[in-house]
Amino acid sequence: MFQKRHEISLAELTDLKKHNSRFFKEVCSIYEHAPEFGRPMIEWLQDQNVQLVLDPNYEGSGYCQIDLGRPVLTINAKNKNRYNELILHEGFHAIQLSGDNFDYQTDQDFEESIMHNFALEAGAVSFTAMVQYEMLLNGKPGPFLYRKDMTDPVYHYIDSIYRKFEESFKSATASGLAQSDALQSAGAAAFSKAFETPYLVQEYLDQYMSIFVDHMRQFSKYPGEKIAEKRDVSIFGILPSGNSLSSGFNLNAAKIKTFQAYPGFQAALDWLNYQRITLRGDQAVHFTIQKRQEKALMDANNPYLSIKYSDFETRYLENLERPRDQRQPLLDILNEMSGDEAANQLAFDFHKRPESKLSSLFRKR
Repeated sequence: MFQKRHEISLAELTDLKKHNSRFFKEVCSIYEHAPEFGRPMIEWLQDQNVQLVLDPNYEGSGYCQIDLGRPVLTINAKNKNRYNELILHEGFHAIQLSGDNFDYQTDQDFEESIMHNFALEAGAVSFTAMVQYEMLLNGKPGPFLYRKDMTDPVYHYIDSIYRKFEESFKSATASGLAQSDALQSAGAAAFSKAFETPYLVQEYLDQYMSIFVDHMRQFSKYPGEKIAEKRDVSIFGILPSGNSLSSGFNLNAAKIKTFQAYPGFQAALDWLNYQRITLRGDQAVHFTIQKRQEKALMDANNPYLSIKYSDFETRYLENLERPRDQRQPLLDILNEMSGDEAANQLAFDFHKRPESKLSSLFRKR
């Protein structure tokens, strides 16, 4: 049954109270119990006149996008138990996105695009843990403990990040750090932890790979070797105060851990990069890069080299016709098509998980 969708400006919270009193109470609770880090975010959302869309018919959890230069947060209104988490997570994305344009660039290297966008998610997850722990310290333990003790298999990776946060906070305070500094230190530890948390990595990398396939024709217009200007890594964990949970973070080193957390993904991504070039082999510059990448795949004994992209596209489209909870991860499809039973079993072992209900920067497909 269709339910009403509400669009509300966060500049005036009375409108929020009118349309969704429970969400309003969660915002007020953050403001009251997290004065150091949560309150500045709420005030920033108000000052920037950020739009909030409460949509009970949206299938995902939430996402943030920039519309006409202004952040818009869309949140599934039915997820009442997650209002606290979602306003913090998506609100933090609004701060991140306000500082730069993180949309997928069709001339950007796939690996670079993946790491930049996953770093945004790591920032939002760690910021949410930090604010919820601040609330715990100020007499409101529910939101943090709910995530720390998460038993729902869809979110079972979250508890390891939250436990890492708590362990790091206690260690920081024991070493003599003040509460504010200890919270930020623990937030930085949680940020790093996200890159080596297998199920979090796999969920988001699956999403990114699907986006590449969906838009492969646009991506194929460029060789994909453009490296964006060196981006200040502090933007991924930027706080309203200007401090950051990701200052000095080594994104290249993190990429190694991230790809190690998803066995087989590197080979699949290398194959997609090759197909990106092959689809535009009529251009001389692309042909040169194509031959170089083809040789690299052969030297690496890439299991997907013999798969025709047209055949893969057919399987991909067939997969989209399935009910959402029955769709295969793209890596499983590639492994089946390659006939690599060992790789297929490995991917199967790592993909025994329910349908994703993650909050995302992107609309759920």
